[in-house]
Amino acid sequence: MSSVPGSRVPPPGYESGHFKSPRNGSSPLTDQRSPQRKLRRPCPTQTAPSFKDQVNAYSKKFAGKVFGKEHEVVLGESLQEGRGKDQALTDAEIVKERNASA
Repeated sequence: MSSVPGSRVPPPGYESGHFKSPRNGSSPLTDQRSPQRKLRRPCPTQTAPSFKDQVNAYSKKFAGKVFGKEHEVVLGESLQEGRGKDQALTDAEIVKERNASA
């Protein structure tokens, strides 16, 4: 033990070395990690839209909400869900006709 002022003496039972696990065998990193989540995958019968289509769908949805056009929001949501452009346009037309008649 050193009697020099400012020197540190490790506590009893201290193990020198970097990243040594505690003596009980568990690691602080593994004990604090959250359980791993399973990734959601699209249904095998449904094809997922490409990244470009997802971005375009989100922009349609966003613009529809900003400008108050419900049919654009529905169009964007349908495209995001991967229903296809034809089905998305059909859904948007239905909502547009419903809003025009109301």
